[in-house]
Amino acid sequence: MEDSKEIQRKVQDNIDSIATFVASTKADIVVFQDFFSCSMDKTGMHNRMMNVLNYKYYYNVYKGASYGVSDCVIYSKYLIRESGRIVDDDYNNATMTWSDIATPKGDIRVYNLHLLSYQLDVESKDAYSKIKKGNVNDKYAQKNI
Repeated sequence: MEDSKEIQRKVQDNIDSIATFVASTKADIVVFQDFFSCSMDKTGMHNRMMNVLNYKYYYNVYKGASYGVSDCVIYSKYLIRESGRIVDDDYNNATMTWSDIATPKGDIRVYNLHLLSYQLDVESKDAYSKIKKGNVNDKYAQKNI
C-alpha cells in the first residue's frame, strides 16, 4: 500500500504534467471539467493556473468557496465580464457554464459543458444497441434513450 508521501508525489507529477501541457498550448482560455484544486494549496493546480501560467481570471460556480475550485472551471488571460450556470441538475453539478470574455478582437462567449454519464441500465443498453444497429422503429428504444 502506498504511503501518503508517495501519493502526494504522484499528485504533484500529475499537476506538473497538466501544467506543462497547458503551457505548451499557449492558450489564452482553458476549460476543465471534473476539476478540483484547493484554492489555499500553493502547490495545487489552481495556484499554478493563476500564478505561474498567468491566467488572471477564472469562473467557477463555487468561486469563493473556502474549500477550493471545482467542477467546470473556465480560466482566461482576458477579463471575464460576466458568467453563469445554464444547467442546474439533480446531482448539483455545474454541468454547463459560460463566460463572456473580452478578447482583443472583441467579446466572445465560452461554454464549458460537462457530459454526465447517464449510467444506463441493462434495458437502456439493449435499446441503444438496437438504435446503433439501425432499428430506429423500436418505439421503446427511441423513448427510453
